[in-house]
Amino acid sequence: MFRMEPLSFNLRLLALSGIVEPPCVSESHWKRSLFSLYMMALVLVYIPVLLGELLALYHFWGDLVVITNNVFTLVGNVTFYGEALYIVSRRKDFQGLVQELQDMLAQVPRFVQHLVMNSDQYKAYTDYERQLAMNSDQYKV
Repeated sequence: MFRMEPLSFNLRLLALSGIVEPPCVSESHWKRSLFSLYMMALVLVYIPVLLGELLALYHFWGDLVVITNNVFTLVGNVTFYGEALYIVSRRKDFQGLVQELQDMLAQVPRFVQHLVMNSDQYKAYTDYERQLAMNSDQYKV
């Protein structure tokens, strides 16, 4: 059976978005420089998106529904952009933190993970969430 490391899915998504370099990049210098160029390109491409949202605020000023939607989207995008810039600027520190977390999670005994997954409280919570998802009008066809 294939066993994934803790946080591997999150790290794969962060690598695809250009925020964290994947492990295969650190093997050679030209891959690292190419990935740095990719990272900067993603950061630079995102600037016109933010400018477009700011221009949409000006253009649709007066329409409360559109402005509200735009402001919430803008806040989420600015927050993501700030986090991405912070992680990109402190790449080595972030990778050290992720490695430390993976080491800590790897040391958690399997029986503790088994106890948490089989506890009555965990089962009740997952059953409740599953029922909410099934009864939601959002998912009905």
